[in-house]
Amino acid sequence: FLTLDRPIRFIIMQILALAAFITLVCIFKQNQPEGTIIMKGGINSVLLTDIMCSSVFTAAGVNKTTTTPKVTLDKAEGIFKFEGVSRPEDVLKFYNPVFEWIQEYLQDPNQKTVVEFQLIYHNTASAKIIVKLINQFKKLAAANKEVEIKWYYRENDEDIKESGEDYKSLIDIPFELIEIA
Repeated sequence: FLTLDRPIRFIIMQILALAAFITLVCIFKQNQPEGTIIMKGGINSVLLTDIMCSSVFTAAGVNKTTTTPKVTLDKAEGIFKFEGVSRPEDVLKFYNPVFEWIQEYLQDPNQKTVVEFQLIYHNTASAKIIVKLINQFKKLAAANKEVEIKWYYRENDEDIKESGEDYKSLIDIPFELIEIA
């Protein structure tokens, strides 16, 4: 190492310092109680550390936790997914970035948008958020954009199925209830 030119040693030291910093940030992020929402499509850019922390970043969006769903907001494909359990400690803190992203998406939406809910469980606070989400997508339909909502429920899960039926009754856009095994 000492035989290398001084500028090369400096660059190597900078790279090692950056790698140490990223490692510390990743360790910190792994200990966070709620999931990180990663948005695709250039709206609300993702933090560089989210991409570098492989345990947080996944190709499809965000790793779910025991209290938060996996959320995928993909403008390029026009697909929005909410999967898993939704009972965050602070529902507004978790979902506000989603609403901010959707507000920007509404300014320049795709011709077709598909919203998929594949929730195993959601609490009352999350149910209110789901209604607000659905109302956001009603705005697209009112602007003559194609919107589909797909509500997945497990076989024999009457609670989730009934929740989907309730949400479906609130809107007059295509809303499909899909049973999965």
